[in-house]
Amino acid sequence: MWKIMTHLKLRKKTERLNVFRECFEMYGIMYQMEDNITTEIRQMGYNGYTEKKKVTNKRYLDKLASFIVRVEPGEKEEIEKAAAQAEMSRNAYVLAAVREKIAREKERDN
Repeated sequence: MWKIMTHLKLRKKTERLNVFRECFEMYGIMYQMEDNITTEIRQMGYNGYTEKKKVTNKRYLDKLASFIVRVEPGEKEEIEKAAAQAEMSRNAYVLAAVREKIAREKERDN
């Protein structure tokens, strides 16, 4: 929240407090709406994470390989921002970049 306010470059403390108050009120309203929706879904019969869902997730994940990519904290934020701008998940964005690099190297080698 404070990052947003520093980007707005509001000079007066009262201006910053007003923006903070407005953001907090909007967040409170959204949180209340989310809570109401969650309650309605549970009333409709959703029981949360079931044993069947756990088995299905495990079966799906067993088909995939995974590895950890370590980056500096600043790079992580930069990647997340770029992925958001591309309307992709962080994972999809990184995979697309790697696949693009592999394709370029194959073209260069041919």
